[in-house]
Formats: sequence, structure tokens, C-alpha cells
Amino acid sequence: MTLFRFRLVPIVALAALLIALSLPARAPAETHRVEDAQTGWLWYSGYTVAELSQIVDDENMRIIDIEPYDPDEGLFTAAMVRNSGVYDSGWWWYVNITYAQVIDFIDQNDGRLIDIERYIVDGQERFAVVMVPNTGDQAKTWYWFVGVTPNEITDYINRYDARLVDIESYDVPGAGRRYATIMIENTGDDAAGWGWFHNVDRATLIDWMNENGMRLLEFEVRDGSEERFDAVLVSLDHHTPKTWWWWYNVAASEINGLIDQHASRITDIDSYFIGNQRRYNLVMLSNANDLTVEMGHILEWGSDGNTGAFLKEVDGQTLATLNPDFVFEPASTIKAVHHLHTVRSAEAGATDLADDITYSENYSGSCPIGGAPFTTVSIEEALRRMMVNSDNAATEGIAQLFGAAAINNTAQNVAGMDDTSINHTLGCASGAIADPNQLTLRDITGMYEGVQNTTLLGEPWRDTYYDLMQNQDTPAPWWFTTDLENTVQEEATAIGAPHIADSFWANVRTAWKPGGYTLIVDGDNHEYVSVAGVVSLPLCDGWPDLRYKHYVFGVFVDDGSNNSDTFDRVRDAAKELLRDVVAEALISCPTSVDQPLPEPGVALEANFPNPFNPSTTIAYNLDRAQTVTLAVFDAAGRRVAELAGGHHAAGRYAVQWDGRDRTGRMASAGIYFARLVTEDGVEQRKMALIK
Repeated sequence: MTLFRFRLVPIVALAALLIALSLPARAPAETHRVEDAQTGWLWYSGYTVAELSQIVDDENMRIIDIEPYDPDEGLFTAAMVRNSGVYDSGWWWYVNITYAQVIDFIDQNDGRLIDIERYIVDGQERFAVVMVPNTGDQAKTWYWFVGVTPNEITDYINRYDARLVDIESYDVPGAGRRYATIMIENTGDDAAGWGWFHNVDRATLIDWMNENGMRLLEFEVRDGSEERFDAVLVSLDHHTPKTWWWWYNVAASEINGLIDQHASRITDIDSYFIGNQRRYNLVMLSNANDLTVEMGHILEWGSDGNTGAFLKEVDGQTLATLNPDFVFEPASTIKAVHHLHTVRSAEAGATDLADDITYSENYSGSCPIGGAPFTTVSIEEALRRMMVNSDNAATEGIAQLFGAAAINNTAQNVAGMDDTSINHTLGCASGAIADPNQLTLRDITGMYEGVQNTTLLGEPWRDTYYDLMQNQDTPAPWWFTTDLENTVQEEATAIGAPHIADSFWANVRTAWKPGGYTLIVDGDNHEYVSVAGVVSLPLCDGWPDLRYKHYVFGVFVDDGSNNSDTFDRVRDAAKELLRDVVAEALISCPTSVDQPLPEPGVALEANFPNPFNPSTTIAYNLDRAQTVTLAVFDAAGRRVAELAGGHHAAGRYAVQWDGRDRTGRMASAGIYFARLVTEDGVEQRKMALIK
């Protein structure tokens, strides 16, 4: 590509110029403004031509919209799209050129304008333009005009059966409002329902779009103080998936947040002043895959609170990403960080999970405030209460045991959670309002990914980390586990194999943590709901052996206004976020009644004797070498004793449990479970200790 910057030359008088090239039309003229294929893109404001040129070259971009920012200082605003795929095109851009030079460059390049901006520098009329080749499959019958009135525009539209694709309005002293426009013939592949308005109020513009199924292709704020606009509209049928947004009176500092919240890219941008404040107007199109768009719809695109959703295969591709770097108040979801620090400390030998911890159970509402009464339990039990029951007092006990600074250090400097910070006591509204805890979806899913791929915890300790959380084996499981199991049932039924749902679910593994706050500020509810975790799904593509795909996920609504609605949106999004990968895993498995999925795990034999007193023998068989954990849990899901762990060769093993817990105390009579966790799955057996 060739980039130009020209010296200022004497002004050329205003005129209306018509160029008509009758060539076959194939590709849509405004691909860069209607295509929804995901791509890299950038926007910059207040940059020099040299700076923009460097970015274009370094990032393989092409400019699709250029806007004078401060032409006297040589500064411009630009939106760019990666020059590849469906957006690939030869192109040229020029700034500070005269009317005559615009004509010359069109002729020289056999080009077609896609954007034109008219402005004044030192009292002289100048133009900034972007053009593409008007040859091959990009050839169009097209027209451009400068210095025309609305009536003249209408006349040209009717005369040439054309529609507007770009419009720029400006005041000419002594002549009034004039326009620079670009049109294409409204026929063939470029035919579309469309409309345009000049000097129209907001209500009229919105009503027209709603009544006629249209959206803005581009618009200008004619008078920001009175909300009057010039606009070009196009049928929604001309853009799929019909996901678009428009904004005006926006500060530069707000734009990136809007982009992230809507997973979108800018296709039209202009700036203007209200008083001495520079403001922007934008048209944005979705720049996301279908799953991200679905998440946006479920979460209502941040219309009530900021929202986000994220799904990634462990050590693989990102499947959905909506607002992943927004820093939100996570409530109890952040307890997974306390949990990580504690289990890492145990792995390093600095902490024994069997040791006692004493902490206050004195509450004011949900806020642990210290003082009597106190309780003493094992650190492992405190973690279970924190992660399974979301006990804030247990959480504060863990926080005081290690210190918030140490836990934050693990998050930020070990797990790479750059935007994560524990700033206040969990469950205390005053702290959440004055100094919120901080988390992003990228941080928390990255942490779970590090746990799953063993970069943050070794395998036996990873299993301990998961065992002490809400998971597929938790008695009276919470909502996400129930929803995921229901999704398995629904998708198995959808492929005509409901009979495999139970055995498939028996092989699913998950560990997750939700959080939620209702904070009341000046009498108004502010709702914060989130969830994050890891899900492992069996795949049968190596049948009869199973392998696993592991996924990390997260969803949040930050500062919603209605508790039930906020929670429902998070719950619905979390369920649908995993639906496609559940379906993919189920489809990989045999659906014949004669080919059932294997029972989870490997052969864990029934203990003998059972019932028993005081000891019993637990045997298990491994058909291949792998890492194993054998532990005993009580009926409430608490880990009582660990009987075996580490890497095992193939073969049969037998371990005796003497009925004692990890502290050496004799367990009370009751129901217990022997749980064997291997690389192939999880299996457990019920045992009865009698006295």
C-alpha cells in the first residue's frame, strides 16, 4: 500500500462532482461496515499521520474510517480492520488534500471512495479520504458529491437509483449546511432497504429504525446539546447476526469499556464538542463468535450492570469471551484464591491440613466480626466449610491464618492474576462498598487452568483442592452441578440416546465456586453475582477407552439492580455456556444399548468386612500405571482419612483403614465412603462403621 501526506495548497472552490462507473457489482460495497466475521481491529484518536501509518504497517491493518481530530496540529481519529480474510483489499488513504487532488487520486488508482471527511485548515478546505480499488469483484457503479444540499442529495438518489453509504455535513459561511456524500447504485448485490435523515431528533430516528427494521450505517451528531442527527440507515437484513449498537455523547475514556462489554468493533466514529468537552459518537458491530453473542443476549449486554462470560479449553482455544478483563466485585467466588494459597502451603509442607485452626463464629448478618463464640476444626474442615458451604467465618479464619498480603501475593505473583486483589473481609457490606475485592474472568479462569494442568498444584493436591469444593459428588449439590447434570440429560435426549446420560454423568468431573452480594447504597440495591470453575468431560473417540477435555469457565453480573434477575442471568448463562461442549462430548460416545459407557474410574472393590469394627480392607485394581488417590469421606462429604496417593503401577492393591481420622482419633460410628480418584475417573463405595 502507499501512504501519502500532502502539503497544504490553495483552496479549490466548492462544487458538486459526479463520477459514474458502470461496472458489474458482486461483493457488497460496505463489507467493512456490514460483515460480522471476527477479525482483529484497532481504533486510535488524536494520532499523527506518521503514527497511524506505523500502526497500519506493523499490524497489517487498513483504515475504514478517518476523522479529523485536530487538523491544525495534524491529528486524526481512525478505525481500522485487519486487512485479511473477507476484509482483504487493496486500499489508499490521504489527508490534507484538496478537492482537485481527490479527483486525481481516484483516477490514478482507479479507486472508489469509502470514506470522506471535509474540514478547514488555516482557512483552506481540505479532505481526508479512504478508497479501495473499483475493479474486479469490488467494482461498483458509484457516485460522490461535495458541497451539496439535502434537496440535491435527494435528486441524485432518485436520478441514479442510488443509496448513501457515507455522509459528512458541515457549515459553509454564507451558504448554510452542506454535505459531502458517497453513493452506490442500489441494485444487484448492493441492493438494500435503506433510508437517510438530516437534522432529525433522536425520537424520530429511533421510531423509524424500530418501525422499519433498520439500523444505523453511520451518523453524525449535528447538535449535541439538542440531540439532533444526520444519519444513514440500512436494513437489518443487510447484517447478520443483527447485533449492533450506537452511542453518542461518549467520552474517550468510556469507549473501550463499551467495546469490551459488547464484544464489538467500531465501524463509524466521529467526534464533536459540547462546550469545551470532546465527545464521540459510534456505530459498533458484533465482533464475536456465536457462543459469545448468545452469552451477551442472556446477560443483556450490560444493560443492567456490567456483564461477562468466558469459556476456554484447558491448554486450548478460547470458546467464548465477553468482557474478560473487566474488574468486578466477585463476592465469594474469590474464595478459590484463599483455597489455592492454603493447599499450595500444604503441598510445600508449610501447612498440615490436619492441624487445628480456631476462628470466631461471631457474625453481624453475613459479616464475621470477631469475638466469641469460637470454634476449632482442622484446616481441611475449614476449607470445606469455606468452599462447599461458603462460610464467611471460616474464610476469615483462613485469611487471618495466612494474611491477606500472602494470599494476594500467591494470586498476583504465582498465579499471574494481575487484576485480582482481596481488600476486605468477605461477607461485610461496608468493606465491599468502600473497598471492593477485585477479580476478572481472565484471572480466575487462568487460575483454574493452572490448577487443572498442574502448573499451580501437583496431581494429588489438585484432587484435594477439588474434593473440598462444590463438585459432582457434593451431597445436596448446589445449582451449577444440578444444571450441568440436567444439560447432560437434555443433550443425550436430543441425540436420541437418553440411556447414556447417567453413565456419562458418572464420568463428569467439576469443581466450582459461586458468589453473590446484595449491597444497599442510598436505599438502592446493587447486585453482584458470579461463578467460576472447571469442568472435565469424557470423550469416547478412543473407545472403549475414555479421554477427557477440561474446560474453565466464568460468568458475572456486576452492579445489577434486581437480585432474582441478576442471579437468573448468571445461572442461565453458565448453563448455556457449557451446552455445546457437553453435546460434542456426548456425540463422541457410542449410543447403542449394547455399548454402554464404562462405569467411572477403575475397579474399586467392596470393602471387607462391611459393616466393620474397628478396621476394614479396601482393594482396587489398575489396568495401567497412573496417579491415584484413595480417601475416606463421611456422609457430609468431609475428608476423614487419606489411605493412598501418588503414582501406581498397574496391578491390584489392598489398603486397610483402621477407622481413625487423619489426627489419629477414632471415627464415630456411621456411614462412610471410600473414594478412589484416578486419571480414568472417580469411583466410591459405601461403608458402615459400627460400635
